Amino acid sequence: MKLWGTIYLMRPDWDGSDEDIDRAVVEAYEPVKSALDVAMDLWRLAGDHERAAAIEALLEQVYDRDNVTMTKAETEELLRLLDGFEDALFGNVVDKEHWIILPELLPELRACTTYLDLDENNGELGLEISGVLWLQKILREALDRKLLVSLD
Repeated sequence: MKLWGTIYLMRPDWDGSDEDIDRAVVEAYEPVKSALDVAMDLWRLAGDHERAAAIEALLEQVYDRDNVTMTKAETEELLRLLDGFEDALFGNVVDKEHWIILPELLPELRACTTYLDLDENNGELGLEISGVLWLQKILREALDRKLLVSLD
C-alpha cells in the first residue's frame, strides 16, 4: 500500500483563502490521508459495509465543497465512524498479537478490499492499522485544540 496525502490542522478563523493559508496552517501531517481509504477497507474486512459507506459519504460531502475543510461536527462524526475498528478486527479477522489476517480468512477477504492489496502483503496489516490509529489521534488533537481539519 502506498501512503499519500496531507491533513492540515487549521486555525478556526481561517477564511478559506489561499492568501491566508500560511497564517492559518497550524500543523500538517503526511502521509496520512490514505488512512481514510484504509479505514473503509478495514471496516469492510470486519463486515461493516455500512460504516465504510458512511465514511465514504462524509468524505464526498467534504470534497464537494470548494474549501475542503471539515466542520467540527464532521470531524466528530468521522471519529465516531472510525471508533471501534480494532475491536471489530482483532480476534475476528486479524490476529491480535501479529496484526495479520487469520490465514483461513485471507482468500475470502481479498475480494472485500478496494485499497488494500492483500496479495502483496499476505494479510499483514500492522502499517495500515497504525495509520488509522494515527489518523484518530490527529482528529482528536484537532477537536481538543479547536482547530479545523483540511484535506488536500
